[in-house]
Amino acid sequence: MKKLLLILFLIFSCGFLINFNDVYGHGVGSEIFPPVELDGKLVSVEVSSSTKDDVENDDQQISISLIDFDSKTTLRDVTFLIKSERGEQFLFEKEFKADNGFLVFNFISEDTNSIIVDEKDSGEDFFSSLLGLESRLIDVKGPKLSEGGLYKLDISIITANGYSEKLEIPLVFNAGISIAQTTTHNFVDPSFGQQNIQVVTYYDEISNFQYEPELKQITFSMPFEWTLSNIEQTSVVHQEIIIPKEFGALLLSGFSMSVNGIELSDDIVNVDDFFTEGRVVHFIIYQKELLNIFENSSNQNGMNFVIKPDRDYTHLSSVTENGQFRILASW
Repeated sequence: MKKLLLILFLIFSCGFLINFNDVYGHGVGSEIFPPVELDGKLVSVEVSSSTKDDVENDDQQISISLIDFDSKTTLRDVTFLIKSERGEQFLFEKEFKADNGFLVFNFISEDTNSIIVDEKDSGEDFFSSLLGLESRLIDVKGPKLSEGGLYKLDISIITANGYSEKLEIPLVFNAGISIAQTTTHNFVDPSFGQQNIQVVTYYDEISNFQYEPELKQITFSMPFEWTLSNIEQTSVVHQEIIIPKEFGALLLSGFSMSVNGIELSDDIVNVDDFFTEGRVVHFIIYQKELLNIFENSSNQNGMNFVIKPDRDYTHLSSVTENGQFRILASW
């Protein structure tokens, strides 16, 4: 059974990669950049992310490869100059040589005084075993590095198809790979006692979480660079809140969100009660909404979220085990 599941997973993964050619933008788990010309060929950089082993540890892996855009094969003898940041924390800036044009960064949480970068040949890492390639594996160790968030990678291609000659003008790509980060926030509600709300961010680390029982209002903040260039590279900003089904104060039928004082459209909100342990409320903020905030808000200091119910009746939904029927209950 395990072998069957692994085969199905690999088939799905391959299909996923094949159909991912148009993905581009900060705030997503993978990026394939628009192609540029190099020695008469179209080439691109592909950046992907994965958890190394979700059973034994939560180390995060990010792969970078220089590919022939038409054949989807990697170029050889590539020198990458990479500057990396996690959120607003600088990690490293260093050159890496990749004989097969393929690097894998393994971000490891360790209580160190400084960031440690340790280069070695690949072993049984996820990306090299899946693609059948020998890659260059780089361990990046430091506090909280595997906890998710937004990993920024400024990538310059110094050499390609040979180490001896540097490119006259390096190829430059700016990637922003987001790995989900979950935080749990405990508080006491006057009517429902001890409660907690989880926030799952698919963009960057949140801070200053507060819940106001009188208003049934959730607030928190997150770093965001309010520039047109960053907005143009940001496909979505995706946040989730997970509400226990015992917490009746927030089992209402709808929610609204504002960012920096600008009310967002109802289209960004999706309430999902299929999750067994609690209600999941998705907030998916697209570029159109980001531009609206940028053009109309005087506050350009990150993102300041306000979430509150927009209807005053209780609503709970669930799906039957066979998936055929959705049951709605309101009172």
